[in-house]
Parts: sequence; C-alpha cells; structure tokens
Amino acid sequence: MSAVPTALDEAWNEVELYWDDVKRHDALLGLVAHFSAYQWAAGKYRQHGSDPIAKRQLDRIRKSAIATMFATQTRKRETEKLPFRGSLLVLLIVAILAGTGLMYLQFRKDHVTQADGS
Repeated sequence: MSAVPTALDEAWNEVELYWDDVKRHDALLGLVAHFSAYQWAAGKYRQHGSDPIAKRQLDRIRKSAIATMFATQTRKRETEKLPFRGSLLVLLIVAILAGTGLMYLQFRKDHVTQADGS
C-alpha cells in the first residue's frame, strides 16, 4: 500500500489512545474522506475485530465510500436523439437513388413512346 499521509497516521494514533471518544472517530472519518483513504481506514478498524465501535465505524466508512463513488462518478454520454442515425442516412440515400431511378425510367419510357408514335 502507498504511504499514508501523516495527518491520517496522527489521527489514527489519537483514535486508538482515546477509543471511546466519538469526536476523534468523526475527525478521522473526515480525513479519510479528504484523502480517499477508505481502504486504509477499513483495514485499521478491522484490526479491532468485533468491537462495537469498530463495527459502527466500518459501516460509516462503507457508506461514505459509496457516497463518494456516486458523487464523483463520471456521467455517461447521453444517447443521441437519433440512435440509428447512420442507418437512417443510408436508408435516405437508397430512397433518393430509387426515386431518381424511377424518374429516369418514366422519362425514358415517355421518350421511347414518343419516338415510336412519331
């Protein structure tokens, strides 16, 4: 694991010295959130096993990490208003070519009919 900021180490030492002081746990959680050191903090609290304070703090760390994840997630690019834009373009080109071809056939038929009728 990478080096932990000194402020976190100092706060953890204070927490261990005054384990029952809720304010010290709160201060540590604030630093953990600031440094995004959730994994480090969870590891430290897990060392205290089934202690009720450790369990409560692990739950708070989990919730804080999830909240941070949702708050900092990148948004997906919104889908285009026309999801099949390329397909529609190809269809439009085919329709234009078909229309042009039909107009050509009609024009040619009229000219062949006029040439025969003269």
